[in-house]
Amino acid sequence: MNCPTGIPRPLRGVAVLLAIVAFSAGSLCAQHAPPAGVFQAGEELVYNVTYAGFNLGQIRMRLADSALPGSGPSYAARAHIDSYRSVPFVSLHTTYETIFTPAGYSVWFRSRTEHDTAWSVCTYTFAYDRKCVMIARYLTAGPVVGAADTIALDTLYQDGLSLLYAVRKFLAPGARLRFPGIVSEKKGDALVEVDAAQDHESIDAIPYPVRLLHCTGNAAFVGVYGLSGEFEGWFTDDAARIPVIAKLKVLIGSVRIELMKWKRDGWMPPEYRKEK
Repeated sequence: MNCPTGIPRPLRGVAVLLAIVAFSAGSLCAQHAPPAGVFQAGEELVYNVTYAGFNLGQIRMRLADSALPGSGPSYAARAHIDSYRSVPFVSLHTTYETIFTPAGYSVWFRSRTEHDTAWSVCTYTFAYDRKCVMIARYLTAGPVVGAADTIALDTLYQDGLSLLYAVRKFLAPGARLRFPGIVSEKKGDALVEVDAAQDHESIDAIPYPVRLLHCTGNAAFVGVYGLSGEFEGWFTDDAARIPVIAKLKVLIGSVRIELMKWKRDGWMPPEYRKEK
């Protein structure tokens, strides 16, 4: 393949994780017009992760404007995933970064995971003009031992974090979506089906029931914590499409991810009002 090597290994689904976790635009099997104003530079979202009622950790996400040579205006997102210090026998510290286009597909990705005194790093550079993604892996401490690889591309793809933003962009009542992605250096699709009817839920961070869109899906890949298979997500039923709740299946069982803090200019969660 006429595609240079030299770059590292991605995300593991977290974002995926995030519930949603979920999931290219490019060959989206949907014809729903995305709401205006989904992405806002400066947006910050914080989530609590629980298992069987116990707090496991926190996910912090931030979105900013970006630009890559030859790619034009784009967005840069970062997610920090950290276990709480109070959780015994568990210490997880991972950062995911992505750059994606306004059209909703990934052009660059990097993951960093702490391992004792070093961090393992993986990067993806999507070279769509050469129909490949360049992958590189290395450690930040000790002898520089790295690896490089390429994967052929046949359409526009998501990484594990950009997936979440693609779902937000194309989410619509009654939509059935397919997102090609590359997670843990393997190709796989995430399928998402959105209920046609409006939904609502109550969470600790918001003093009223929130108007939501509910979706279910299936991820054909294995991500962080062994995330795979079926998932559920609840997004605000407004232009922002903020992820509020996610339920995911991982190695230890089912985890819940719930919005606990946010920062977005001019935004408040839409209140659900029962029709009379």
